[in-house]
Amino acid sequence: MSINNKTIISGISNLTQNNFVPTKLFATNFAAGTTKDNFATKTSGSTPSSAWDTISGTDNSTGFAWPGLSASLPNSVPGTPLNINWSSVILQNNYASTMAAVSSYGTAVIQDTVGPDGTIEKELALNLIDTGQINNGSNQPFGGQIWFLLNRISSGTTISASDINDIYVSYYFKHPSSMGSTLPNSGRLVISDFKSGGYGGLYGGDFRVSTTIEKDSSGNLMWRAIADRAGNATPAAAPDGIKSFDTSGNFWYWKETNKVIPVTFNVWHKFELYIHRHATKGLVLWAIDDQIACAHQGRTLGEYGNQWGRFMLFGIYSSYGPGSGSIVRPEIWDFPKDGSVLQSNARKMLAW
Repeated sequence: MSINNKTIISGISNLTQNNFVPTKLFATNFAAGTTKDNFATKTSGSTPSSAWDTISGTDNSTGFAWPGLSASLPNSVPGTPLNINWSSVILQNNYASTMAAVSSYGTAVIQDTVGPDGTIEKELALNLIDTGQINNGSNQPFGGQIWFLLNRISSGTTISASDINDIYVSYYFKHPSSMGSTLPNSGRLVISDFKSGGYGGLYGGDFRVSTTIEKDSSGNLMWRAIADRAGNATPAAAPDGIKSFDTSGNFWYWKETNKVIPVTFNVWHKFELYIHRHATKGLVLWAIDDQIACAHQGRTLGEYGNQWGRFMLFGIYSSYGPGSGSIVRPEIWDFPKDGSVLQSNARKMLAW
């Protein structure tokens, strides 16, 4: 086969058509047809304790069914949206052995709000009330958490679905002003957490991408994206049984900090995140309010190739402890959608 301008152009065209055409995988406005079971599933008898508020039904405004099979957490299933086996809000407390009175620890409510464009729409409002006060005498940093979660693969199950190599998420989020004032210096407020593992004894997995708001020792706020392998807990030994697995500290692969985009509270922020998985040429592109906060090329796949296990899209988990926040209009695609500030950057960086 001879190589000329025509074949090069044809190859570029095929690459664009095959890999760079965005497909919407899921979207919700938390509209009519969406139901929650109000934390019907709980753990008890050990700490940390957890409660899950299962989300199901079909969003009448988008036509998408909430992905999931049942609260028994079966295997991820090929053909379901994103191979998700459970859509839920998860509430966890590090000090309670039971959360029979769930509302004392946290709440998740779908309610009317004035949205980003000034009109009334539905939001998912998360409120983390207790992070240690009830069972430990005082609220603790990172003593509890509440997340809007799409779970893919569960502990003790056999993986039956392929991994997701490209994922783009967009939504709007808002924290009240108190979240900025109570966040201590050198503190962190986690916005999203995408974790590998969660199955086969690899609960912590080998890779995590977090997006955060951080406050430095002088009280200055900033945005930060972090890649590490310290999500929840790390395996005590390497999955291959040969290599040692460093479980000490918070093992960071990389971090990117943005001090230019203003960090503000009590206003809606537009959130966009695209991750392309690769051991050396992966991408993490993150935008806040149509401004690039992170454009990292490098490792986005863990050392042992663990699949994505949990997409924790938005939550309250911070150095202060209690807090609240809201999310509207979450969408998931396999590539930055048309109109996204991330799309052109993704095309260029994937072509390198």
